[in-house]
Amino acid sequence: MGDLRKDFKINACDSLSEKVTVDGRNVLLQVERDEDFVMPSRVNPCLKYSIFTFSYILLLLSVGLLTLGIWAQTAKSGVLFSLKKFDSKKIALLLDPTVLIFLTGSLRDNCFYLMLYVCMLGFMIMTYFMLIITAVFIGRVLLNVVETTIQDTIILYRDEPDLQLLVDWIQITVKCCGAFSPHDWNNNIYFSDANILRTYKSLEAGGVPFSCCKETKSTTASLSNMFCGLGARIPPPFAPLDNKGMFLRDDIHHQGCIEMIKEFLISNILYIAPAVFIFLIIQLFCLFSAYILQNQIFEQRENWYSIQKLKVFVYEQ
Repeated sequence: MGDLRKDFKINACDSLSEKVTVDGRNVLLQVERDEDFVMPSRVNPCLKYSIFTFSYILLLLSVGLLTLGIWAQTAKSGVLFSLKKFDSKKIALLLDPTVLIFLTGSLRDNCFYLMLYVCMLGFMIMTYFMLIITAVFIGRVLLNVVETTIQDTIILYRDEPDLQLLVDWIQITVKCCGAFSPHDWNNNIYFSDANILRTYKSLEAGGVPFSCCKETKSTTASLSNMFCGLGARIPPPFAPLDNKGMFLRDDIHHQGCIEMIKEFLISNILYIAPAVFIFLIIQLFCLFSAYILQNQIFEQRENWYSIQKLKVFVYEQ
């Protein structure tokens, strides 16, 4: 009667029966999968679990960042979720772990999740390379954006508590003051040396924040000396002035933060460059591994649907 399996297609879990005429006789063909056949797996478990491990680590980091962001927002506003303040930054914060959660579908050999994973990871890698190329060719433009941003944070220093903490942390860590010099704090209405502030005898007029001081701790206690920057830019009588006719006390940092940050990045380039390179290598590894794993799953499916794994039973009618 020949090999009758070639005339049938059967899915992964069903059986198929059909009445046919063979050699002038009406017979019932029952096609079932051969349950005794043990199919070797074409999916590399090391590859699959490597992708899962890296993705799960990223998932944990993302959930940690999400938890930290929710805690910070709760501590700041006292309300866990406020629709009026639920802006795009919080949506982006939620998107990161949400996207990574479905990556665990790689354990189920789900080709759709793997394809989505490959596309999104490829988009991220292309974005990184575009940012690097952009920084190389239009670095001056990006530097101008950074300078403008820092100047804006100085103006809003007392109006935004989060910015105030960030500026203080940068100035203490990098040991700097202002964007280009401590005189940039003259753009802040609280630290300006305008005559009207002096008329009303403002204590902060002509000063700088405490984070500009070379020694931010009190000499008698471990508490921060919040008043060490008062009047740091107001010259006392007969005090020597710099080449621009301005005065700065010696107990504050005279270097601007932009220049100090550039020096910090240059001095630590041997640590920053390998970290960025390793991060890109890990992402490229996950990208190609996911693509290879997807092809292995397709090969496994083709092997699973092969007619060589079917048994044909012939029944006389």
